[in-house]
Amino acid sequence: QTSVAAPPPLLLPPRGSRRHAARGCSPSSSRSEAPRLSHLAASMAADGPAPLVLSDAVMKGMRTAKSFSPASAVTDSLDFHHTQDMLVTGSSAASTISVFRVDSGELAVSVPTKKYGVAHIRCTHHPNNVLYATSNPNEGHALRYLSLHNNSYIRYYKGHQERVTALHLCPTSDLFLSASKDRTVRLWDLRCENSQGVLQAPGPCLTAFDEQGLIFAAVMQMRPPGAKVGETFVNLYDLRTYQKAPFVTFTLSTNAIPAEISHVCFSPNGATIAIALTDGRIVAIDAFHGKQRFSVPNAVGRSAQPRVSFTPDSFYVLSGGLGGVKVLSARNGASVAQWRVAEDDVIAQWAPGLALAVTAKSRLQMWLPEPATCMTPVITL
Repeated sequence: QTSVAAPPPLLLPPRGSRRHAARGCSPSSSRSEAPRLSHLAASMAADGPAPLVLSDAVMKGMRTAKSFSPASAVTDSLDFHHTQDMLVTGSSAASTISVFRVDSGELAVSVPTKKYGVAHIRCTHHPNNVLYATSNPNEGHALRYLSLHNNSYIRYYKGHQERVTALHLCPTSDLFLSASKDRTVRLWDLRCENSQGVLQAPGPCLTAFDEQGLIFAAVMQMRPPGAKVGETFVNLYDLRTYQKAPFVTFTLSTNAIPAEISHVCFSPNGATIAIALTDGRIVAIDAFHGKQRFSVPNAVGRSAQPRVSFTPDSFYVLSGGLGGVKVLSARNGASVAQWRVAEDDVIAQWAPGLALAVTAKSRLQMWLPEPATCMTPVITL
């Protein structure tokens, strides 16, 4: 391992604001400081570092703070815990789940999942429990709720008949969504092994929750037999009345979407839905009116499974692809920065509420802002 820098400064809004309040935690009961290395705590001010506001200069000045040596297999899914300083990664090829401490940048534990494999790893609200999909086709397509504390399964969720393509936990409850190649979207509750509801899709479908946990998007593609392109629908459902029709449906131009959808996510402020496609295109639409904000062709190059991630302030969009990570303005899709990575098709994700990003494939790297680009100091070891 190469070594590193100081803890990432906090972003606005701080932890303990709206996200924590939605989970029944008052701001005063949650931490208001950025995570930091324990041996630096005494040298920091009692009130902690001042909040950092992201800017184009900060995005251009992001640098690798810690890099983990290439693993024996590729990391193909990862997730940050929303309230704990924890990053969890999954490797379907190695059938391994790894947990990293964000405050110290250390590998905490690795858990083998040789029998079932692992895909679409997700943190749950309990920091010791994770949710993921089976990647070994010989073991079916069940979702698995695992305790990392004693490496035992709490519950299985069976229902999908083909490979799971998306898995998302509701930010404010124990509900979660899954989508599959069997053209169904299922709503589940972590406390019950049976699905709470099923939506039928006319074609490939991906899902995402908004940050408030009130609505979810089901982005569906329908391509007539023999046609090169089809129609793409963004259906928005009220979680309380999902059994009914979506309360609004946006139709995207068939000419704008010639490839398959690869990933969908809401911005933290709920105003934008970003869609990544297999031809390297990134499309963003207004989540309230459906108007296209931008469509950037070949934004990250043709990629096997491109994904998108927003910064916590909803101002920037990240996506890994050919030649590294592309940073775009969430307002108009303008190119802001490109982070050079030694391999293609990396996953890029920003940590909730922190000035820290992660890229992962055969090497996992943690990124922090250059001190010169920040209004607040970033201590370097």
